Amino acid sequence: MPRTPLTSGLTLHTFSAWTPKTRNQTADLTFVPYYPIGSSLFGANQWLDHSTMFRISILFLALLISGCTYWPSGIYFRHGITQYQGEGTIRDVSQRALFFGSRGYVVEFDKFDLGSAYDKHFRLANLPTIANGSVHINLAIEDEELSWSNLNSIDSLRRKLEAGLTIWLTDSAGVTVTGFSTKIRTMSWSSPVHGYGGCWLYTSPGSYFKPRPGETYSLKVRYSPDATLRGKHGCIYLYSGCGGS
Repeated sequence: MPRTPLTSGLTLHTFSAWTPKTRNQTADLTFVPYYPIGSSLFGANQWLDHSTMFRISILFLALLISGCTYWPSGIYFRHGITQYQGEGTIRDVSQRALFFGSRGYVVEFDKFDLGSAYDKHFRLANLPTIANGSVHINLAIEDEELSWSNLNSIDSLRRKLEAGLTIWLTDSAGVTVTGFSTKIRTMSWSSPVHGYGGCWLYTSPGSYFKPRPGETYSLKVRYSPDATLRGKHGCIYLYSGCGGS
């Protein structure tokens, strides 16, 4: 098999293909590049096999067109953040990544002292929807000491608390969408996320609902205090996202 040099230290394998001619014509020898299986211009086993490349291409395409990929803020805000017309302050919590990231938003309501009673109604209108994902209704306890406390210390505090939280969500027709009423010590306590310090609390399934496009909801929040938490502040907030917290 002849070899045609390309550059120093690099060769191209070729094979001869014979093209038949008529009696009065001479035969041609055509050299066609040929790459043996398992080799490449840069040496054997340097390229991925076809099946692996196909899988990678399909995965890349699926992530690219899914609702979980990161969109530039202009595209995201035009169809998401600015459409919200309810109470509270909405903010983008999307996170960038090299090729992909997460999209998400938070709707935050006013802060209150966890050592005092709290009773409020909020109007939620035209909540953004992300990849048919759920909205989480959370209680944030903002306290830097909790952020640096170990799990045993947090658990010891949690077990002593008598504070209670009632959440009730209804749609524009007055139909109950979700809700719960419980002592906050029975809720799930998680490490701080979404820009908060301290802990964020939720319960399943009462903390979750899937918003309908264009719908208006009424959110009722009632909190009964615990003197142990006097001076510590908290707030109710909504979170929705895809691809991460």
